[in-house]
Amino acid sequence: MKQEFGFPMDYNNQDLSELEFELDSLPPLFEYLKTPFDVASANYNKYIVTEVSATVETHYGTFDNAIVIEFMNAYKDIVRSYLVEGFGEVKREYFFSGEEEPAGTSSIEKVE
Repeated sequence: MKQEFGFPMDYNNQDLSELEFELDSLPPLFEYLKTPFDVASANYNKYIVTEVSATVETHYGTFDNAIVIEFMNAYKDIVRSYLVEGFGEVKREYFFSGEEEPAGTSSIEKVE
């Protein structure tokens, strides 16, 4: 059966955009890492911890003590994620292989 999704999101002709979901009721898709961990540069689910007390600037504000994790795909592109306790992932950067500047960045803008 072919399914097509559009905006507002629909599923089997049922408009789900009006439904309210409780964040706590949604199952996690995967786990980046578990704390406490012993050392920086430890491997967790193909991610490598590169920093444990980074400062990261986002549209929402500046966060201290961010954990930075990186994943390298088969093309040697790097996805770098910044995790902050109480917020989760606050920023993600995508670097093409060999590049020093990110090709794309997304970050938290507001919390409601």
